[in-house]
Amino acid sequence: MYVINPSMEAIWLRWLQLFDATGAQIDHERLAAPFFSCGPPDKATVLYVGKATGGSWHRDKFQRTVKERLECTSKWIEAVRNGEYRSAYWHLFLELEARAALNDRDSAAVWTNICKIGVLQGNPRAHYLAFQRKLAIETLRLEIETYRPRLVFFVTGDYADDVVM
Repeated sequence: MYVINPSMEAIWLRWLQLFDATGAQIDHERLAAPFFSCGPPDKATVLYVGKATGGSWHRDKFQRTVKERLECTSKWIEAVRNGEYRSAYWHLFLELEARAALNDRDSAAVWTNICKIGVLQGNPRAHYLAFQRKLAIETLRLEIETYRPRLVFFVTGDYADDVVM
């Protein structure tokens, strides 16, 4: 379940524009489709921040709409919660969400990433990170304002630490 917040929708539209206007240094064919976080505003106990999506992030279904991108994320999180996808990364997400629910049954964890535009293999580096750096910082700040989490949990190691700082 997700709510399209007007301020978040505006920034998601900017991500769609950035994806289409990547520039000469970016091999557009190496890019994953944009990822958008989604969750209930004011109910996020944890904002769980990763590096970038793995693989194409449903690029085969990519319709260049906010709604379609949010549905991809919502369905993915639902699958994780139903046990359809398992990894140490998602185990930690579910553990944090479960611990938060002990204190507040109405709480939720929201997943996001530093880079909203991943690459087909690995994580965005060099110019693949640089072209989205400014918008990534702006988006993370807006996500914190919108979701109002009690905890922002970075699962990124030292990846893009200049963005995190």
